[in-house]
Amino acid sequence: NHISGKIKQKLAPVMARTDWADPAEAKVAIIYAIGNIHMGEGKPGKTIGSKTTAKAIRKARKDKNVKGIILVVNSGGGSALASDIIGREVELCKIGKNKKPIVAVMTGTAASGGYYISAMTDKIIAQPGTVTGSIGVIGMLMNMEGLYEKIGVNWSTVKKGEFSDLGNSSRAMTDEERKIISESIEHTYWQFVDVVARGRNMSKEQVHEIARGRVWTGKQAMERGLVDMMGSIDTGVEVIKDLANIEKEVRLVEYVGYDKTNSIEFNINGNMNLTIPEKLKAIYYMKEEMELYENERTLMLMPKIEIK
Repeated sequence: NHISGKIKQKLAPVMARTDWADPAEAKVAIIYAIGNIHMGEGKPGKTIGSKTTAKAIRKARKDKNVKGIILVVNSGGGSALASDIIGREVELCKIGKNKKPIVAVMTGTAASGGYYISAMTDKIIAQPGTVTGSIGVIGMLMNMEGLYEKIGVNWSTVKKGEFSDLGNSSRAMTDEERKIISESIEHTYWQFVDVVARGRNMSKEQVHEIARGRVWTGKQAMERGLVDMMGSIDTGVEVIKDLANIEKEVRLVEYVGYDKTNSIEFNINGNMNLTIPEKLKAIYYMKEEMELYENERTLMLMPKIEIK
């Protein structure tokens, strides 16, 4: 017994270490928001879907290893509802359970809905020539009554409820319907102004003065308080390091809200649209874009701008 006790004492294991070193790098999530904003799933690098983009932000926010988030925005806006869903996920980075710094880096365009999803970030970084602002809302209903008459299409409507066929393209709107749409646009506009006011620490009156749908360059937007500084993704990294007190090197990791293995798309239409007569191409492209928004009547969408 005496001998075995000595052996046990001599071969006793060293206590296991628990003071493991921190990772050599700090993990920062980067999320790309590129294209028009719409409900549902987006197309990587082409459109911004509310479901996929909100999911990416949520994943990064809940990941305890992520020290901050960089949202790269290149969008002229789109669906007001989809913008609000994404914007809410951005706001939760500041007030939610898993708070962490988030900055927006605007590239070519970050206007209307593109600005809305950036407004609640901790800092907004743009380039001098970035097209931004366009804090405004539009609504559109198409009246194709004349076209249907021309091509011999007749309509009859069966409905229950006075406004159940609001938006019917076969007739003009009534005065009451026009009032409903106008009030909806007005309500969404002031909601937009409120989000910007809270995100930028401004009053609603101050935001309204520089809103009303007007478009600014990045430099002009910074002069008006809509942007914090000029820079790029590298600037965003430095800002995150400052906000999160990161002293080590940063490793950028892309976060997405879709399954990468199923993200390959094939355009079976090829260049079929090239056969469309020149005069009809504008209608064709408009149809393609409006299909993104399905039956939504209120949009945060910057008008097309051509610089000549």
